[in-house]
Formats: sequence, structure tokens, C-alpha cells
Amino acid sequence: MDTYGLAIYGDGATIVKTPLINILASSPNNPSCVLDVIDCSKHMLHGGKKDAWFIAKNILPLMKKIDPLKDRINVVAFDGAANVQKAADLIKEHFHVITVMQGVEHTIAMIIGKWSGLRPIKDLCQFSKKVSIINVS
Repeated sequence: MDTYGLAIYGDGATIVKTPLINILASSPNNPSCVLDVIDCSKHMLHGGKKDAWFIAKNILPLMKKIDPLKDRINVVAFDGAANVQKAADLIKEHFHVITVMQGVEHTIAMIIGKWSGLRPIKDLCQFSKKVSIINVS
């Protein structure tokens, strides 16, 4: 048996109006590997969402193919969005030994997004843009 297991991670994205989910894996011997990029266009065109069930339904077959004995994948990591955290919980029902980790970048981005909407921050951003334009000219 291998000394180290695998980590599965992923995120949703929209590129040129195309909704996607990327699924990646890593281990000490392979720091990053793209397992799949799922085009969600048809699913969403028919009223579907990138919800927990949809995400889990697309990730589980890959995990089962890579780890049919369920003893190699030991970490699943997603951002803090509710849909992917629920998907991770659904995946854990099939892979009981995995640890679900939450990336903090989503939470931090939400906080910064809220801060950037505050009037003093908006004023500071406008001022810095003006200063940048003056210095470039």
C-alpha cells in the first residue's frame, strides 16, 4: 500500500459564459493533476444548478474509478461555498475515511467584497485610480 494518499479538490468557474466545474487531484508525487473539466451548460440550460447533488454526482464516479477500494483518497477540499461543502458531505457518505477540508479563499473573498462596497473603501479606490493615471501619463 502507498505511504501517502490522494487529495481531490475542485471549484466552479464560468469562462466566456460557459459554466464549468474543474476536478483536480494531488499527492506528494504529483502536485497537481486535472481529472476532468465538466461543462455544465446543458444541465443549466434545462434549469439545473451547480448544486451539491450535481457536483457529487460528477465527482463520485471519478473517485470510484481512481480508488475502487476506497483506501487511497483521504482528503477532499473545496472552497467555502455552501453548495460544494454540501457536495463534500455527500461524497463523505461514500468515502467514509476522507477528511473534508474547506479552503478559506472563498470566505476571505466574500469579506473583502463586502468591505470594498463601503464608502470609504470606494473613495480610496477612486483616489488610487486617479493617482495611478496621473503617474502613468
